[in-house]
Amino acid sequence: MSSFTRTNMGTGSGTTTTTTTISPSSTIPSFKKPSPKSLTYIITDTQHNASHVLPIQSLRTSATGSHLYTAGRDGVVSVYDCSFHRRANIQLHSDWVNEVIPFTETSVVSCSSDLSVKCWDYERGEHQLIGNHSDYVKCVTGLAQAGLVLSGGLDREVKLWDVERCVNLRSFTNEISSELDNGVEGKGSIYSISSSKITGLTVYGDNDGGISVLDPLNGQLIKRFKGHQGAVVRSLHMKDNFLLSCGADGVVKLWDLRTSGELEKWDFNDSPNQTQRTSIWSCYSPEEVYDFSEFYCGDSRGRITKVDANKNTKTILPYVAPKGVLSLFSFQDQLLSSSMANSDITNHTNPEKSIDGEPGLIKSRLLNDRRHVVTLSTNNEVNLWDIVSFEKSPKKFPANMAFDDVVDSLQTQDILPSWCRVTIKAGQLFVTLNEASFANVEVYGDDLWGYTGLEKLEKDTRFNLGKLVLCSLLQGFVEDVVAWDAVLRHKRIKEITGENIANSSTKGKLSLLTKFGNDYSNSSSSNNSSAVTTPTDENSSYEDIDPMKQKKRSLSIFGSRRASKSPLSSSAPTTKSALLSSSVPNGHGNGNASSPLYNAKQPQQQTPPGSSSSTDPAETDNLRPMITALEAKYQSISSQHLLQASQLSPPSLLTGTPILSKPRPDLFLLINERTSSDSTTELVSYSEPLHAITKDALIDSLPAWIGNCILQDKVNLKETPKIGFVLIPEPNPSSTSTLTDLPPLRDDSRLSAYTMLRVSKILCFAVEKLDPKLVSEIQEMNKKSSTLKVEDWLELLCQGDVVPNNWTLAMVRTRMWKGSGDVKFTYRRKVRS
Repeated sequence: MSSFTRTNMGTGSGTTTTTTTISPSSTIPSFKKPSPKSLTYIITDTQHNASHVLPIQSLRTSATGSHLYTAGRDGVVSVYDCSFHRRANIQLHSDWVNEVIPFTETSVVSCSSDLSVKCWDYERGEHQLIGNHSDYVKCVTGLAQAGLVLSGGLDREVKLWDVERCVNLRSFTNEISSELDNGVEGKGSIYSISSSKITGLTVYGDNDGGISVLDPLNGQLIKRFKGHQGAVVRSLHMKDNFLLSCGADGVVKLWDLRTSGELEKWDFNDSPNQTQRTSIWSCYSPEEVYDFSEFYCGDSRGRITKVDANKNTKTILPYVAPKGVLSLFSFQDQLLSSSMANSDITNHTNPEKSIDGEPGLIKSRLLNDRRHVVTLSTNNEVNLWDIVSFEKSPKKFPANMAFDDVVDSLQTQDILPSWCRVTIKAGQLFVTLNEASFANVEVYGDDLWGYTGLEKLEKDTRFNLGKLVLCSLLQGFVEDVVAWDAVLRHKRIKEITGENIANSSTKGKLSLLTKFGNDYSNSSSSNNSSAVTTPTDENSSYEDIDPMKQKKRSLSIFGSRRASKSPLSSSAPTTKSALLSSSVPNGHGNGNASSPLYNAKQPQQQTPPGSSSSTDPAETDNLRPMITALEAKYQSISSQHLLQASQLSPPSLLTGTPILSKPRPDLFLLINERTSSDSTTELVSYSEPLHAITKDALIDSLPAWIGNCILQDKVNLKETPKIGFVLIPEPNPSSTSTLTDLPPLRDDSRLSAYTMLRVSKILCFAVEKLDPKLVSEIQEMNKKSSTLKVEDWLELLCQGDVVPNNWTLAMVRTRMWKGSGDVKFTYRRKVRS
């Protein structure tokens, strides 16, 4: 269907506008503030089963030295045994993991540029979100007191956490000192932190060379001094009262914290032909070396240097890491390092046990059709991805073909607004949808013919791309909610008729906690039916449930869902066993990113005195009100007949939304929340692979705008922009009339239409306004009166060039008209060859 606005320019003083608009029934006028939540899905063909795909930021070992821990810029944390075999790994974060430390003998704590601090017990396959900073979290350290850790971030905050309870016990702000920092704005970001298990003290270094000594338990800042000259303190290592600091100024210093005195200094900027200063990025000192008399340094030039303080010697190892050494550590008496150039772990003692990494994505470009993305990997491989079908294209490109050349070869002429945000994070492809823009794009049926099951869509019918993606992505969830709705109505019917529902069979139970991903591996059919049925068997195979009494669960990879205020919530567990209790079977031990995951508890923040206790909008922006309203609605109905009809109306092909086959079950889904209404910073509040998601978890995590779309077929559509144009006959350069001449339209007027209107529709409109007798004569001349298409004998031109019939008004204005004002079309009869 199309919509034209006719503007009649008459002789009077006024201008009259007549508009015929066909608006979708799913449109909801809305002026409310956009939801603070967005949805992201991650497309990748690498499941991190073997290694990292981006550089490894941190290397550590367990307290007993039996396990190696690695944390990478791909958001992955991995565990290796003493034979260098990978024992477990997990996609724990959605951005760089900046540091990982041992917590217990079978668990680690990590911090990330996704603003979070997390704990992972790889033996149990359980993890939890400890808490967040308001900027990148750069470092973390454990304390002598069991269960406590400290984290430092670019927000200038050092936070003390109780890991078991996920509580922020105390926060310290790295105050700017005019004497030390010269009052420079932006100084004070925390880059490194270390603690002594003997003295109980903690030291942290900032981005202007400042070093602070802190007693974290009583909250006392003991001292602060200038450690390095105007440079980031990259690494700190504390042993009792001794401190080894490494700076971006290329200097390593040994301090006595009792006096703040400098004991030793090693300058790595001593090369006479050095063109730029060296920065020390990493440092390692054997645990048994009490006084730092021996240590290793890795620098920005890729060198690893062994320093022997007793002999006052510096020995450079016969190895140069491309682009610099990110981390150094020893495991099983073998020195290991990681480089910024790749995702490998280099074993300098036993090279045969080095661990090779895999390539990750580093660059992307969304094509004009808004459905395909071209990416570049760390190994210079170029690939094509379809973000509508959630998969990588099998199409291959020559190895010597540059990224931009591939983009140019695949680029289309489409002019479409943005409906999603495509980014590369953690070496993977992130596609994010938000309420404000997800419904911006419509495409025609023939644009979707390449997708399985959509080959028979009407060519000239428009479909909303964002709605199609959401409904395809979450169709398992929709199916389960529809089934739950049927059970709910059936239960109500039994109540009305007085049947004993307590004796109903519960075999094959279906509850709000059913994982909707269970059938992904053996189902590929599209759910294109809008029918919502009610079970009528008295011994229904579904469980008669009261969802308001179900216990809420938070199954999270990248984060945990905020505690809901709904009646469905149960009291939060406070013991570690309760916090980390397993909720999905068959997930123990392997820690695989594709394995079912477990409960995670949202961190608690102590409320400062005098602060507001108002409810966070994200707390209530979920589907719980919709579910509660459904229950109340059905409870208020006393007619069995009325209960046969569901209050849900999920989109389907029958209602104008085609649905693709179900995506891969290991596709990751994230729910993001803005930290405040006026902030663009987002935290990942919930994430799971599709196969592990439960309905209850999504009901408490998905924002209302998604629920309205996929369960009620309601979308907040913006007013569609229009383009003005005129239609006039193509002037004939010859004074003699020919068969190609056509008269002006019967109604001399200017027109405007939706930007997505195709030229073929304008042709049809033009024919309607030509003399019917003339049209009939033309059809008769072609002897195809019943089958002749308009485009077979009529064509439009712009700027003297024939316009393709499948082009839209937006394409014509941008690609051919290239100017302001109304687009000028001329029409003429095609000359038969």
